Amino acid sequence: MNDNIIWAVASVIFSGCATPFLRPLWDKLSKKSSVISSAELESRPEILPIESKELNYREKLGIRHRELRLNLAGFTLAQMSEIYSLEEASKIEEYESGEQELPKKLMNVANKYFNLKSEYFDPEIEELFPFRSISSSEYEFYLAKGYKPYIMCSPNEREWNLFAYIYFYYEKNGLHQMVKSNEIARFKSGDTGKHNVERLIYNMKLMGYDQNYAVVAKVNKENWELMENNRFFKKITPYSIDVECMDIFDKWFNSYKK
Repeated sequence: MNDNIIWAVASVIFSGCATPFLRPLWDKLSKKSSVISSAELESRPEILPIESKELNYREKLGIRHRELRLNLAGFTLAQMSEIYSLEEASKIEEYESGEQELPKKLMNVANKYFNLKSEYFDPEIEELFPFRSISSSEYEFYLAKGYKPYIMCSPNEREWNLFAYIYFYYEKNGLHQMVKSNEIARFKSGDTGKHNVERLIYNMKLMGYDQNYAVVAKVNKENWELMENNRFFKKITPYSIDVECMDIFDKWFNSYKK
């Protein structure tokens, strides 16, 4: 409480002739209290800023695995343990926290399952585009393995280009896998952009599929940006049909001749 306020209260309580004698005593006590408070502050130990702890190799590796599992793929610990054939999902928590180092054999499983670039699990290398893309020569391989083609259409530049990425998607027991073509398609095109779609059409006809086997889907801006940066591994279903692109795809499919 402010000293002047306390003094005013005391003056009221002790109003009368004693008041002039109280003021010098009060000033002396207040000064002493102030000196003691300053001394106490000076005697307190200095509070040093907390230095950020440098992460070790295990912890960096764990952070990268968590980024893959949770942020990119959206898998739970239980789902990830199923991919790794682990009986205890809590083991993954130990790997991701850096308590234990992620074993090399599990890295190899993840590399194959997610189609990762070889350097993804090297924490010393900054990863920007974690997933490996495939060429059109691999379309037949993934179609034969039961992967379904998804043509993911851009929400941008619709008037002039109608860009799209071709993905091959597989889902079983709640777990999904996907791979992306390294060639961008373009539906408002009569040259390279069209040829990239025709490579898919060729392989679909080779495998005996009609045009309805391919899904021509809409993509929002957020997911399209992930696709551009090769960081998309989300569950595709459910999806919305891109009617404009689908009409063009059907036309190209029906008119395509080997």
